[in-house]
Amino acid sequence: DQGRPVSGISVGICQADRSGLTFLGAYDVGTDEKGRISLSNLPADGDLFVYGLMKTMKGGQALPAKKVTPKNDGSTDIGDVSIVPGHTLAGRIALSDGKQLPPRTRVLIGREGAWDSSTVEAAEDGTFSIAGVPPEVVTVTARVQGYRLSAKNRSFELLNGFSLKGLVSGDVEDLTIPYEPGNIIRPNLNDRQAIYEKYKRLSTQPLVGVTRSLEEFPQEAVAGEPGKPAPKPLPRIELPP
Repeated sequence: DQGRPVSGISVGICQADRSGLTFLGAYDVGTDEKGRISLSNLPADGDLFVYGLMKTMKGGQALPAKKVTPKNDGSTDIGDVSIVPGHTLAGRIALSDGKQLPPRTRVLIGREGAWDSSTVEAAEDGTFSIAGVPPEVVTVTARVQGYRLSAKNRSFELLNGFSLKGLVSGDVEDLTIPYEPGNIIRPNLNDRQAIYEKYKRLSTQPLVGVTRSLEEFPQEAVAGEPGKPAPKPLPRIELPP
């Protein structure tokens, strides 16, 4: 019910500044029977993110990250924070050479502001689905031995070279993510400013996998191995302008 206190969930707190000289890691605390939290000895020299840990949320709900500024007197009341319906993020890892995805391939969903993530194991055909994703900027990462994330993914972020990054503002049901043989794509340091600018822009753009033209990954390139059923066809994805 709206306005009802929620007990038994874990609330995380971390610094907004993640630089190596100042970042002290994340803190977490559980809500009491009145839905309240109290935590002492937190960093007081910069903004903090307060958020619900995905693994403790129930019923597909989410507690988005909220930025707060500590007061100078040493005590900060963050006020009420609201639980909202989370989104479902579903898609498929597709190997460009048509080979079967290795068993127990895991897909990690990370959050840009919150120091939090959730992992799901992809099925044999590469499909995966995770519920309770907060309405915020997330990253999607999978490690497939001998393969790299393809730069053909629209939300490919070259700064690190191994994840997608984008805004989730609703259910994502057809996130097809191509991987191709090779090592991780490393950025050209001569273009670091352009790469960083694109990295920042991704935070304002919807999370997307393959480009509009699927001729780059024709259907026969993602067929199953002999004697095994073929994966689901690649969906046609319409991108925003």
